[in-house]
Amino acid sequence: MSYSESVMQSVNSLGKSSEQVSGYMKQSLIAVIDDCSLFMSKLGGFLEKLDHKILGISEPMSGMGKLLDTQPQLIFLDTHMPTIDGYSVCKFLRSTSCFQETPIILLTEYDNHSEREYARFIKANDIFSKKSHFDHLNPIVNKYIPSSAKTQNSYSLA
Repeated sequence: MSYSESVMQSVNSLGKSSEQVSGYMKQSLIAVIDDCSLFMSKLGGFLEKLDHKILGISEPMSGMGKLLDTQPQLIFLDTHMPTIDGYSVCKFLRSTSCFQETPIILLTEYDNHSEREYARFIKANDIFSKKSHFDHLNPIVNKYIPSSAKTQNSYSLA
């Protein structure tokens, strides 16, 4: 391969890279932190259909580096995990300057008054019951990532 062919190949691949990056820039990155891989997969699939990129983290403590590196626009966080509960993770994230303003939605088995009060106390933005239909997520996601209203559709993964 000649030098000019090599340069042209580099330029062409640079163009592809910038197209891919700009394509990703149009999508919001949403982190899903949950130890249940089946629920994470279903929730991630639903959010991908709404044109979001998903960062799945099954172990919160080992996934903190990924979270810091990627700075998602929204975080879904399971409240009950074996190694550390989501409430503690939420408190930790709120004490970290780069996540003080990032919306955090707690994923819980129960959506009741005491859960909502405690979520407010630890500065989570909202709660989503794992027993709810995923279509109920549309208003929540649209509230924190307004651009997702453009791609809002009704999807069922149940």
